[in-house]
Amino acid sequence: MITDDIRTQFQTWLKGKGCQEKTSKGRPSTIYEYVKRIDRLCDKLYSSHTSDEWEKLAQNIDSVLVSYYESCNQEYYINKYNLKDALQYFNDIGKMCSNSDYPQANLHFVYNKDYDLISSIKICQIEDYLRIFDFVLDSEDKYHSAKIDDFLTLYVLSYGGTEQVKNFLAFSSQSQCTSFSDVSICIQYNDKDNAKTKAALIQYYDFLQISSDSFIVAKLKDKRNDNEIKLYIAKVEEALDNLMKCLPVLEVTGKNALQIRAVYPNGYLSKTEIINTLGIDHKTLDKLNKVGLLTPNKTKGFYDEKVVNEYLKNHFHKTKEVYSDVDYSSEGGKWWCNRKEAAKIRQCTERSIYNYTKKGLLTYTDYAPQAPKYYKPELEYLAHHR
Repeated sequence: MITDDIRTQFQTWLKGKGCQEKTSKGRPSTIYEYVKRIDRLCDKLYSSHTSDEWEKLAQNIDSVLVSYYESCNQEYYINKYNLKDALQYFNDIGKMCSNSDYPQANLHFVYNKDYDLISSIKICQIEDYLRIFDFVLDSEDKYHSAKIDDFLTLYVLSYGGTEQVKNFLAFSSQSQCTSFSDVSICIQYNDKDNAKTKAALIQYYDFLQISSDSFIVAKLKDKRNDNEIKLYIAKVEEALDNLMKCLPVLEVTGKNALQIRAVYPNGYLSKTEIINTLGIDHKTLDKLNKVGLLTPNKTKGFYDEKVVNEYLKNHFHKTKEVYSDVDYSSEGGKWWCNRKEAAKIRQCTERSIYNYTKKGLLTYTDYAPQAPKYYKPELEYLAHHR
């Protein structure tokens, strides 16, 4: 007999795909964890977690799922250099996330090495603050002699947003900031459970996509635009790379190391920018810091542009034997590969690649310990000539 209790159906579906109800020691396992995560989310969103709230979540799965994908981006720094792109992005996903009050973001002003909390807000409200920020920056460019307070007053008269503007006025007064061109807005998602909630939501969304004899699931599937959801998820997954990308001064080639310039006038780089530049993850960056290979200065965890460029130079290794027929001028990361792919191109074992590296016979970078990258044109040449 088929039940229309969507919560029970979800549990049955999880069991059918091989998830466990209990561990070998009799403790609650995967099914329990996923269901409880959804229960807690329904409690936050709708103040209860009966089957009715589970159905309501299913009706809003596009908004909630995209919101939790976004929260796993963890952190952005928005300034005059990437503000226009950030405005477009948060305007776009803000519409999709409008039916979800959680997760929430903490917004800070960053100025003179200090962080000032603006507010804790919903994702769909982030654009409101960025739009005020954009208005003030544009006004400063046009009217150099006017005061920030005058710009903010004009914004309220033109567009409203009194409560948000109050936060800008308070910061301007307390920090004695005379220009927002040196200010950044930091967007942070700090809830440590966001990733786990996202994992449970992915399971619930997969369940909602299946062909089902359940009237409720079938009805919701007909109303939902799964293609649109996938497009938004892809957009969110690319957001950090698009918004937190420092500027290359010199692209990496087979002859020279990558050199970058921070988007901040003071030469500071955030953790996110370092991670994207080096192609590593948070854990690897923490390890580099712990062993003293790449450490932030004492200013709120920012990295210095000069220190990072020096690290990039020191971890670029050119072959001792330059091969005259190899074009070493190809620019960008697409010309580099890991050891496994290098062995495949060179038609040898990974151990051989390791030995060639030790002898200095290959051009490589080792930004991340134990994860070198090799220059493909050189490997392709050696595959046919050595």
